Amino acid sequence: MNREAGAADRPLFPSPLYAIFDPSQSRGRPLSAILRDLLAGGVGIIQLRAKETAAKEFLRLAREMRGLTRPTSCLFIVNDRLDIALAHLRAGLCVLPAKLPASFP
Repeated sequence: MNREAGAADRPLFPSPLYAIFDPSQSRGRPLSAILRDLLAGGVGIIQLRAKETAAKEFLRLAREMRGLTRPTSCLFIVNDRLDIALAHLRAGLCVLPAKLPASFP
């Protein structure tokens, strides 16, 4: 992975804490409250995993999450949705190798 010049003395990831957010597990708590608690607790990476969510709602959630994580050093990752990750969100992407086509380099 390419890193900025002079970044060798900084860790690659801001924190060892990695949270996976699934809206179906929120028990009615607002997304913003959950994210603020995670960020206050020192989470360095947050992944949006919303397998049962329609694309339009997934994009809305991703935009809201990105808006809350952008001012922090927290990395934001989208699960399985390249289209959402590329939708001007500057988000990372998590895809299991089994989900990639056999011809993928």
